[in-house]
Amino acid sequence: PGLYGNIQAALLAGGEFGEWGACSGAVLPEQGSRRQIRRAVLFFVAYLLAVRVGYAISAGGVIAPIWPPTGIAVAGLYLFGRRLAPLVAVGTVIGLLTQLDFTPAAIVAVAAVNTAEAWLGATLLRRIDFSPALARTRDVVSFALVGAVAPPLLTIPVAIAVGTQLGYSGEI
Repeated sequence: PGLYGNIQAALLAGGEFGEWGACSGAVLPEQGSRRQIRRAVLFFVAYLLAVRVGYAISAGGVIAPIWPPTGIAVAGLYLFGRRLAPLVAVGTVIGLLTQLDFTPAAIVAVAAVNTAEAWLGATLLRRIDFSPALARTRDVVSFALVGAVAPPLLTIPVAIAVGTQLGYSGEI
């Protein structure tokens, strides 16, 4: 099945997604099962690695043609629940602190927007009868458009503002 199939199989293995679908509660579920903790850790590590890849392909650490962390975040929040949204914020903050000299206001803005776009993508996918198995053409198109294109539109104004703050004026 290739790398994508192996990742998808690992994410889909072992469980129900419904218990993670609620929007309320702590980052980790009340029972704190080992499987759920492992999922949260796996998601966080995958997100941090995607942030590193995103910065590696970006122009000056700010502008990138694609942003892999968005896909990881949307898929993770869809599969494991929107309760993991704070991990997106923390991963974004860690990524920003290790890459560029962002102001605290820029760090908070980017972390908030990245978290909001992941939450929005996962929420929209839940509302349109999306299947993570991606067996139907409809699911592939839905994930591409609703999960990957629509939510990042939130980040455009923030990216422009942060890029301007860092001195980029459109020559990238």
